Amino acid sequence: MKKFFFLTTILCLCAICGVRAQIVKNGTQWWDGKALYTATVDQDGDVVMNGITQADGNQKFCLSKAESAGMYYLTKDNPDAVMPVNGTMGSKVQFVREGSNTFLRILNRKREVTHQLELTTKTLAELTEDTRNFAEGPEYNADLRELVDEGDYYAGGLADDGRGPEVMDGVATWIVNSAREFINALGSDRTIIVAEDTHINLSDVLEIQKAFEGYPDRRWGMQSSDLIGPKSLILSESETDGQQLALLNMSNLKIKGAKNSSIEVNPRYAFCLKFVNCANCAVENLTIGHTVGGFCSGGVIGVEQSSVTVKDCDLYGCGTYGLDLRDTYNFRLINSSIHDCTYGIIQMNKCTLTTFERCDFFNNREYGLIEGWGNNGVKFDDCRFFANWGDSKLFFFDSIFSLINCKVYHPSENLGTMDKSVNRGSQFIDNPLDSSIMNRGVGPDQN
Repeated sequence: MKKFFFLTTILCLCAICGVRAQIVKNGTQWWDGKALYTATVDQDGDVVMNGITQADGNQKFCLSKAESAGMYYLTKDNPDAVMPVNGTMGSKVQFVREGSNTFLRILNRKREVTHQLELTTKTLAELTEDTRNFAEGPEYNADLRELVDEGDYYAGGLADDGRGPEVMDGVATWIVNSAREFINALGSDRTIIVAEDTHINLSDVLEIQKAFEGYPDRRWGMQSSDLIGPKSLILSESETDGQQLALLNMSNLKIKGAKNSSIEVNPRYAFCLKFVNCANCAVENLTIGHTVGGFCSGGVIGVEQSSVTVKDCDLYGCGTYGLDLRDTYNFRLINSSIHDCTYGIIQMNKCTLTTFERCDFFNNREYGLIEGWGNNGVKFDDCRFFANWGDSKLFFFDSIFSLINCKVYHPSENLGTMDKSVNRGSQFIDNPLDSSIMNRGVGPDQN
Protein backbone atom coordinates (compact mmCIF):
# COMPACT_ATOMS: atom_id res chain seq x y z
CA MET A 1 0.00 0.00 0.00
CA LYS A 2 2.81 2.39 0.90
CA LYS A 3 4.58 1.52 -2.35
CA PHE A 4 1.40 2.23 -4.34
CA PHE A 5 0.93 5.57 -2.57
CA PHE A 6 4.56 6.49 -3.21
CA LEU A 7 4.35 5.68 -6.94
CA THR A 8 1.03 7.53 -7.27
CA THR A 9 2.54 10.58 -5.61
CA ILE A 10 5.55 10.54 -7.96
CA LEU A 11 3.33 10.24 -11.02
CA CYS A 12 1.12 13.08 -9.85
CA LEU A 13 4.15 15.30 -9.24
CA CYS A 14 5.50 14.47 -12.69
CA ALA A 15 2.17 15.31 -14.26
CA ILE A 16 1.97 18.59 -12.38
CA CYS A 17 5.53 19.51 -13.36
CA GLY A 18 4.78 18.62 -16.97
CA VAL A 19 1.74 20.86 -16.99
CA ARG A 20 3.64 23.71 -15.40
CA ALA A 21 6.40 23.30 -17.96
CA GLN A 22 3.91 23.94 -20.75
CA ILE A 23 3.29 27.61 -19.98
CA VAL A 24 4.75 30.91 -21.06
CA LYS A 25 6.85 32.36 -18.26
CA ASN A 26 7.11 36.00 -17.34
CA GLY A 27 10.05 37.78 -18.95
CA THR A 28 10.78 35.12 -21.55
CA GLN A 29 11.60 36.24 -25.08
CA TRP A 30 10.16 34.87 -28.32
CA TRP A 31 11.45 35.40 -31.86
CA ASP A 32 9.38 34.96 -35.05
CA GLY A 33 12.04 35.89 -37.59
CA LYS A 34 11.02 39.55 -37.67
CA ALA A 35 10.14 40.74 -34.16
CA LEU A 36 11.47 39.87 -30.72
CA TYR A 37 8.64 39.63 -28.16
CA THR A 38 8.91 39.81 -24.37
CA ALA A 39 6.20 38.07 -22.37
CA THR A 40 4.41 39.71 -19.44
CA VAL A 41 2.28 37.18 -17.56
CA ASP A 42 -0.46 38.17 -15.10
CA GLN A 43 -1.74 36.20 -12.10
CA ASP A 44 -4.31 34.35 -14.22
CA GLY A 45 -1.67 33.12 -16.65
CA ASP A 46 -2.73 35.44 -19.49
CA VAL A 47 0.12 36.88 -21.53
CA VAL A 48 0.87 40.22 -23.17
CA MET A 49 3.56 40.00 -25.87
CA ASN A 50 5.38 43.27 -26.58
CA GLY A 51 7.62 43.12 -29.63
CA ILE A 52 10.38 45.15 -31.18
CA THR A 53 11.83 45.03 -34.68
CA GLN A 54 14.72 46.83 -36.29
CA ALA A 55 12.20 49.41 -37.51
CA ASP A 56 9.92 50.00 -34.52
CA GLY A 57 8.77 48.78 -31.12
CA ASN A 58 5.00 48.77 -31.57
CA GLN A 59 4.37 45.06 -32.11
CA LYS A 60 1.84 43.70 -29.61
CA PHE A 61 -0.56 40.81 -29.17
CA CYS A 62 -2.07 38.88 -26.27
CA LEU A 63 -2.59 35.25 -25.25
CA SER A 64 -5.50 34.11 -23.12
CA LYS A 65 -4.77 30.92 -21.18
CA ALA A 66 -6.97 27.95 -22.09
CA GLU A 67 -8.04 25.17 -19.75
CA SER A 68 -6.00 22.58 -21.64
CA ALA A 69 -2.33 22.37 -20.69
CA GLY A 70 -0.05 24.12 -23.14
CA MET A 71 -2.88 25.89 -24.99
CA TYR A 72 -3.74 29.58 -25.34
CA TYR A 73 -6.11 31.71 -27.43
CA LEU A 74 -4.84 34.59 -29.55
CA THR A 75 -6.34 37.94 -28.50
CA LYS A 76 -5.54 41.66 -28.48
CA ASP A 77 -6.04 44.36 -25.87
CA ASN A 78 -7.72 46.78 -28.28
CA PRO A 79 -10.39 45.79 -30.83
CA ASP A 80 -8.89 48.23 -33.37
CA ALA A 81 -5.31 47.05 -32.89
CA VAL A 82 -3.48 45.49 -35.84
CA MET A 83 -2.53 41.86 -35.24
CA PRO A 84 1.23 41.60 -35.91
CA VAL A 85 1.19 37.82 -36.25
CA ASN A 86 -0.52 35.59 -38.80
CA GLY A 87 -3.67 34.62 -36.93
CA THR A 88 -7.13 35.84 -36.02
CA MET A 89 -8.92 36.58 -32.77
CA GLY A 90 -9.56 33.29 -31.00
CA SER A 91 -6.97 31.25 -32.91
CA LYS A 92 -5.49 28.47 -30.84
CA VAL A 93 -1.87 28.87 -29.80
CA GLN A 94 0.07 25.76 -28.83
CA PHE A 95 3.11 25.62 -26.53
CA VAL A 96 5.41 22.94 -27.97
CA ARG A 97 8.77 21.48 -26.99
CA GLU A 98 10.83 19.72 -29.65
CA GLY A 99 14.14 18.50 -28.25
CA SER A 100 15.99 21.53 -26.89
CA ASN A 101 13.76 24.01 -28.72
CA THR A 102 10.50 25.55 -27.51
CA PHE A 103 7.88 27.09 -29.77
CA LEU A 104 4.56 28.92 -29.72
CA ARG A 105 2.55 27.87 -32.76
CA ILE A 106 -0.58 29.69 -33.93
CA LEU A 107 -3.08 27.32 -35.53
CA ASN A 108 -5.95 27.83 -37.93
CA ARG A 109 -9.24 25.91 -37.85
CA LYS A 110 -7.64 22.97 -39.64
CA ARG A 111 -4.91 22.91 -36.99
CA GLU A 112 -2.34 24.05 -39.51
CA VAL A 113 0.47 26.28 -38.26
CA THR A 114 0.10 29.83 -39.56
CA HIS A 115 2.75 31.53 -37.41
CA GLN A 116 5.56 30.33 -35.17
CA LEU A 117 7.65 31.94 -32.43
CA GLU A 118 10.71 30.35 -30.85
CA LEU A 119 11.93 30.82 -27.27
CA THR A 120 15.32 32.55 -27.27
CA THR A 121 17.85 34.16 -24.95
CA LYS A 122 19.46 36.25 -27.70
CA THR A 123 19.10 39.99 -28.16
CA LEU A 124 17.52 41.59 -31.21
CA ALA A 125 20.96 42.68 -32.41
CA GLU A 126 22.25 39.12 -32.19
CA LEU A 127 19.20 37.71 -33.94
CA THR A 128 19.38 40.18 -36.83
CA GLU A 129 23.15 40.24 -37.20
CA ASP A 130 24.13 39.49 -40.79
CA THR A 131 26.71 36.68 -40.54
CA ARG A 132 26.45 35.55 -44.15
CA ASN A 133 29.63 35.10 -46.14
CA PHE A 134 28.95 36.57 -49.56
CA ALA A 135 32.18 35.21 -50.96
CA GLU A 136 31.12 31.58 -50.61
CA GLY A 137 28.16 29.36 -51.33
CA PRO A 138 25.79 29.17 -54.28
CA GLU A 139 23.02 31.04 -52.47
CA TYR A 140 25.19 34.14 -52.03
CA ASN A 141 26.56 34.59 -55.51
CA ALA A 142 28.29 37.57 -57.08
CA ASP A 143 25.00 39.07 -58.21
CA LEU A 144 23.60 39.03 -54.68
CA ARG A 145 26.81 40.41 -53.23
CA GLU A 146 26.71 43.30 -55.67
CA LEU A 147 23.07 43.86 -54.80
CA VAL A 148 23.72 44.03 -51.05
CA ASP A 149 26.94 46.02 -51.24
CA GLU A 150 25.91 48.53 -53.88
CA GLY A 151 22.16 48.83 -53.31
CA ASP A 152 21.70 50.05 -56.89
CA TYR A 153 18.06 49.14 -57.32
CA TYR A 154 16.17 50.74 -60.13
CA ALA A 155 12.42 50.53 -59.81
CA GLY A 156 10.81 49.54 -63.08
CA GLY A 157 13.89 48.54 -65.08
CA LEU A 158 16.60 45.90 -65.12
CA ALA A 159 19.40 48.19 -64.00
CA ASP A 160 20.16 51.86 -63.57
CA ASP A 161 21.80 52.08 -66.95
CA GLY A 162 18.94 53.37 -69.08
CA ARG A 163 17.88 49.99 -70.39
CA GLY A 164 14.18 49.42 -70.75
CA PRO A 165 12.12 46.56 -72.09
CA GLU A 166 12.23 45.12 -75.55
CA VAL A 167 9.00 45.09 -77.52
CA MET A 168 7.79 41.73 -78.79
CA ASP A 169 4.48 41.43 -80.61
CA GLY A 170 3.57 44.88 -79.38
CA VAL A 171 4.09 43.93 -75.70
CA ALA A 172 6.81 45.33 -73.44
CA THR A 173 9.05 42.34 -72.70
CA TRP A 174 11.87 41.89 -70.20
CA ILE A 175 14.33 38.99 -70.46
CA VAL A 176 15.76 38.28 -66.99
CA ASN A 177 18.70 36.24 -65.75
CA SER A 178 18.56 36.68 -61.96
CA ALA A 179 16.23 37.21 -59.02
CA ARG A 180 17.23 40.86 -58.94
CA GLU A 181 16.28 41.41 -62.58
CA PHE A 182 13.06 39.46 -62.13
CA ILE A 183 11.87 41.61 -59.20
CA ASN A 184 12.85 44.81 -61.00
CA ALA A 185 10.89 43.83 -64.11
CA LEU A 186 7.57 43.05 -62.37
CA GLY A 187 4.52 45.15 -63.17
CA SER A 188 1.30 45.26 -65.18
CA ASP A 189 0.93 45.09 -68.98
CA ARG A 190 4.16 43.24 -69.74
CA THR A 191 5.83 39.91 -70.35
CA ILE A 192 8.79 38.67 -68.30
CA ILE A 193 10.86 35.88 -69.84
CA VAL A 194 13.20 33.88 -67.62
CA ALA A 195 16.18 33.25 -69.89
CA GLU A 196 17.16 29.81 -71.16
CA ASP A 197 18.96 27.58 -68.63
CA THR A 198 18.31 30.15 -65.89
CA HIS A 199 17.33 29.02 -62.39
CA ILE A 200 16.11 31.86 -60.20
CA ASN A 201 15.95 31.62 -56.40
CA LEU A 202 13.68 34.50 -55.41
CA SER A 203 14.84 34.28 -51.79
CA ASP A 204 18.13 35.87 -52.90
CA VAL A 205 16.24 39.17 -53.03
CA LEU A 206 13.07 38.61 -50.99
CA GLU A 207 15.06 38.28 -47.76
CA ILE A 208 16.74 41.70 -48.21
CA GLN A 209 14.62 44.35 -46.54
CA LYS A 210 16.29 47.34 -48.16
CA ALA A 211 15.41 45.95 -51.58
CA PHE A 212 11.74 46.74 -50.84
CA GLU A 213 11.69 49.72 -48.52
CA GLY A 214 11.72 53.20 -50.01
CA TYR A 215 10.34 52.27 -53.43
CA PRO A 216 6.86 53.44 -54.38
CA ASP A 217 5.74 50.12 -55.88
CA ARG A 218 7.23 47.80 -53.25
CA ARG A 219 6.38 46.83 -49.71
CA TRP A 220 8.14 44.80 -47.04
CA GLY A 221 6.74 42.58 -44.30
CA MET A 222 3.08 43.59 -44.56
CA GLN A 223 0.07 41.32 -45.08
CA SER A 224 -1.10 41.17 -48.69
CA SER A 225 -4.76 41.36 -47.59
CA ASP A 226 -4.09 44.88 -46.26
CA LEU A 227 -2.83 46.17 -49.61
CA ILE A 228 -5.70 45.38 -51.97
CA GLY A 229 -6.50 48.44 -54.06
CA PRO A 230 -5.89 50.15 -57.40
CA LYS A 231 -2.09 50.39 -57.19
CA SER A 232 0.12 47.57 -58.51
CA LEU A 233 2.48 46.45 -55.74
CA ILE A 234 5.34 43.99 -55.25
CA LEU A 235 5.35 42.68 -51.70
CA SER A 236 7.95 40.69 -49.79
CA GLU A 237 5.41 39.17 -47.40
CA SER A 238 6.56 37.71 -44.10
CA GLU A 239 5.92 34.05 -43.44
CA THR A 240 6.98 31.89 -40.51
CA ASP A 241 10.49 31.09 -41.69
CA GLY A 242 11.11 33.74 -44.35
CA GLN A 243 9.64 35.91 -47.09
CA GLN A 244 7.33 35.14 -50.01
CA LEU A 245 6.62 37.11 -53.17
CA ALA A 246 3.08 38.49 -53.43
CA LEU A 247 1.97 40.33 -56.56
CA LEU A 248 -0.94 42.66 -55.87
CA ASN A 249 -3.43 44.50 -58.05
CA MET A 250 -1.65 43.64 -61.31
CA SER A 251 -3.17 43.01 -64.72
CA ASN A 252 -1.96 41.56 -68.01
CA LEU A 253 1.30 40.26 -66.54
CA LYS A 254 2.79 37.14 -68.13
CA ILE A 255 5.72 35.32 -66.52
CA LYS A 256 7.21 32.87 -68.99
CA GLY A 257 10.20 30.59 -69.05
CA ALA A 258 12.49 29.88 -71.97
CA LYS A 259 13.93 26.38 -72.30
CA ASN A 260 15.03 24.74 -69.02
CA SER A 261 14.24 27.63 -66.67
CA SER A 262 12.89 27.56 -63.12
CA ILE A 263 11.83 29.59 -60.10
CA GLU A 264 12.25 28.47 -56.50
CA VAL A 265 12.25 29.78 -52.93
CA ASN A 266 13.92 28.66 -49.70
CA PRO A 267 11.35 29.15 -46.88
CA ARG A 268 9.27 26.05 -46.21
CA TYR A 269 6.19 28.07 -45.24
CA ALA A 270 6.23 30.45 -48.22
CA PHE A 271 4.47 30.33 -51.59
CA CYS A 272 6.79 30.47 -54.58
CA LEU A 273 4.39 32.87 -56.33
CA LYS A 274 1.27 34.48 -54.89
CA PHE A 275 -1.25 36.54 -56.86
CA VAL A 276 -3.70 38.78 -54.98
CA ASN A 277 -6.39 40.87 -56.70
CA CYS A 278 -4.80 40.34 -60.13
CA ALA A 279 -6.55 40.14 -63.51
CA ASN A 280 -5.63 38.28 -66.68
CA CYS A 281 -2.20 37.14 -65.49
CA ALA A 282 -0.32 34.07 -66.68
CA VAL A 283 2.57 31.79 -65.74
CA GLU A 284 3.98 29.65 -68.55
CA ASN A 285 6.67 27.08 -69.31
CA LEU A 286 8.37 27.10 -65.90
CA THR A 287 9.44 24.59 -63.29
CA ILE A 288 8.47 26.00 -59.87
CA GLY A 289 8.99 24.68 -56.33
CA HIS A 290 10.75 24.81 -52.96
CA THR A 291 14.32 23.99 -52.05
CA VAL A 292 13.16 22.47 -48.73
CA GLY A 293 10.04 20.50 -47.81
CA GLY A 294 7.02 22.36 -46.43
CA PHE A 295 4.81 21.43 -43.50
CA CYS A 296 1.75 23.49 -42.61
CA SER A 297 1.62 26.26 -45.19
CA GLY A 298 3.64 27.23 -48.20
CA GLY A 299 2.19 25.88 -51.43
CA VAL A 300 3.76 26.36 -54.83
CA ILE A 301 1.34 28.94 -56.31
CA GLY A 302 -1.31 30.83 -54.34
CA VAL A 303 -4.09 32.76 -56.05
CA GLU A 304 -6.57 35.01 -54.23
CA GLN A 305 -9.35 37.10 -55.80
CA SER A 306 -7.63 36.84 -59.18
CA SER A 307 -7.91 35.41 -62.68
CA VAL A 308 -4.73 33.53 -63.56
CA THR A 309 -3.73 30.93 -66.15
CA VAL A 310 -0.88 28.50 -65.47
CA LYS A 311 0.22 26.68 -68.63
CA ASP A 312 2.98 24.20 -69.52
CA CYS A 313 4.40 24.24 -65.98
CA ASP A 314 5.86 21.72 -63.55
CA LEU A 315 4.81 22.48 -59.96
CA TYR A 316 6.68 20.32 -57.49
CA GLY A 317 6.93 19.81 -53.78
CA CYS A 318 7.86 20.08 -51.31
CA GLY A 319 5.16 22.67 -51.33
CA THR A 320 2.33 21.61 -49.04
CA TYR A 321 -0.11 21.99 -51.96
CA GLY A 322 0.62 22.62 -55.61
CA LEU A 323 -2.19 25.17 -55.81
CA ASP A 324 -4.03 27.15 -53.15
CA LEU A 325 -6.97 28.94 -54.79
CA ARG A 326 -9.25 31.33 -52.90
CA ASP A 327 -12.05 33.44 -54.36
CA THR A 328 -10.63 33.05 -57.85
CA TYR A 329 -12.50 33.42 -61.12
CA ASN A 330 -11.66 31.72 -64.41
CA PHE A 331 -8.50 30.07 -63.08
CA ARG A 332 -7.01 27.61 -65.56
CA LEU A 333 -4.25 25.02 -65.24
CA ILE A 334 -3.30 23.70 -68.69
CA ASN A 335 -0.85 20.98 -69.74
CA SER A 336 0.89 21.08 -66.38
CA SER A 337 1.88 18.67 -63.63
CA ILE A 338 1.70 18.81 -59.83
CA HIS A 339 3.78 16.27 -57.97
CA ASP A 340 5.65 15.46 -54.75
CA CYS A 341 3.62 17.83 -52.57
CA THR A 342 3.52 17.01 -48.88
CA TYR A 343 -0.10 17.72 -47.83
CA GLY A 344 -2.10 17.39 -51.02
CA ILE A 345 -2.52 18.50 -54.62
CA ILE A 346 -5.01 21.38 -54.67
CA GLN A 347 -7.10 23.35 -52.22
CA MET A 348 -9.80 25.67 -53.56
CA ASN A 349 -12.27 27.81 -51.69
CA LYS A 350 -15.15 29.86 -53.16
CA CYS A 351 -13.76 29.71 -56.70
CA THR A 352 -15.79 30.27 -59.87
CA LEU A 353 -15.11 28.58 -63.22
CA THR A 354 -11.96 26.60 -62.44
CA THR A 355 -10.55 24.41 -65.23
CA PHE A 356 -7.81 21.78 -65.24
CA GLU A 357 -7.03 20.66 -68.79
CA ARG A 358 -4.60 17.88 -69.79
CA CYS A 359 -2.82 17.87 -66.44
CA ASP A 360 -1.03 15.09 -64.54
CA PHE A 361 -1.23 14.85 -60.73
CA PHE A 362 1.11 12.26 -59.24
CA ASN A 363 3.20 11.20 -56.25
CA ASN A 364 1.46 13.54 -53.80
CA ARG A 365 0.50 12.88 -50.20
CA GLU A 366 -0.72 12.89 -47.36
CA TYR A 367 -4.19 14.12 -46.37
CA GLY A 368 -7.16 15.06 -48.56
CA LEU A 369 -5.54 15.36 -51.98
CA ILE A 370 -7.96 17.64 -53.88
CA GLU A 371 -10.28 19.64 -51.62
CA GLY A 372 -12.89 22.26 -52.38
CA TRP A 373 -15.44 24.28 -50.44
CA GLY A 374 -18.13 26.54 -51.88
CA ASN A 375 -16.94 26.37 -55.49
CA ASN A 376 -18.93 26.76 -58.69
CA GLY A 377 -17.88 25.24 -62.01
CA VAL A 378 -14.87 23.01 -61.25
CA LYS A 379 -13.85 20.90 -64.26
CA PHE A 380 -11.08 18.34 -64.85
CA ASP A 381 -10.70 17.58 -68.58
CA ASP A 382 -8.28 14.92 -69.90
CA CYS A 383 -6.42 14.78 -66.58
CA ARG A 384 -4.59 11.86 -64.99
CA PHE A 385 -4.30 11.08 -61.28
CA PHE A 386 -1.72 8.40 -60.43
CA ALA A 387 0.95 7.27 -57.96
CA ASN A 388 -0.61 9.36 -55.16
CA TRP A 389 -0.89 7.97 -51.64
CA GLY A 390 -3.57 5.32 -51.92
CA ASP A 391 -4.84 5.70 -48.34
CA SER A 392 -5.58 9.40 -48.88
CA LYS A 393 -8.98 10.53 -50.13
CA LEU A 394 -8.55 11.78 -53.69
CA PHE A 395 -11.51 14.15 -53.87
CA PHE A 396 -13.34 16.12 -51.22
CA PHE A 397 -15.91 18.58 -52.60
CA ASP A 398 -19.07 19.99 -51.06
CA SER A 399 -20.37 21.04 -54.49
CA ILE A 400 -20.57 19.54 -57.98
CA PHE A 401 -17.36 18.98 -59.97
CA SER A 402 -16.84 17.42 -63.41
CA LEU A 403 -14.49 14.68 -64.59
CA ILE A 404 -14.34 14.63 -68.39
CA ASN A 405 -12.25 11.97 -70.19
CA CYS A 406 -9.95 11.61 -67.19
CA LYS A 407 -7.96 8.59 -66.02
CA VAL A 408 -8.08 8.08 -62.27
CA TYR A 409 -5.61 5.54 -60.84
CA HIS A 410 -6.65 5.36 -57.19
CA PRO A 411 -8.25 2.77 -54.85
CA SER A 412 -12.01 2.95 -55.30
CA GLU A 413 -12.65 3.00 -51.56
CA ASN A 414 -10.61 6.21 -51.26
CA LEU A 415 -11.93 8.18 -54.22
CA GLY A 416 -13.83 10.43 -51.83
CA THR A 417 -16.97 12.46 -52.60
CA MET A 418 -17.80 10.87 -55.94
CA ASP A 419 -21.47 11.56 -55.28
CA LYS A 420 -20.64 15.19 -56.12
CA SER A 421 -18.99 14.31 -59.45
CA VAL A 422 -20.34 14.46 -62.99
CA ASN A 423 -18.48 11.80 -64.95
CA ARG A 424 -18.24 11.89 -68.75
CA GLY A 425 -16.00 9.26 -70.31
CA SER A 426 -13.56 8.93 -67.40
CA GLN A 427 -11.87 5.68 -66.44
CA PHE A 428 -11.19 4.47 -62.89
CA ILE A 429 -8.37 2.01 -62.12
CA ASP A 430 -7.75 0.78 -58.57
CA ASN A 431 -3.97 0.49 -58.94
CA PRO A 432 -2.18 3.88 -58.53
CA LEU A 433 0.93 2.34 -60.13
CA ASP A 434 -0.74 0.66 -63.09
CA SER A 435 1.76 -0.49 -65.74
CA SER A 436 -0.16 1.27 -68.50
CA ILE A 437 0.83 4.73 -67.21
CA MET A 438 3.26 6.38 -69.63
CA ASN A 439 4.90 9.79 -69.91
CA ARG A 440 2.82 11.95 -72.26
CA GLY A 441 4.94 15.09 -72.28
CA VAL A 442 2.94 17.24 -69.88
CA GLY A 443 4.78 20.29 -68.54
CA PRO A 444 7.41 22.73 -69.80
CA ASP A 445 8.54 22.60 -73.41
CA GLN A 446 12.20 21.57 -73.49
CA ASN A 447 12.67 21.95 -77.24
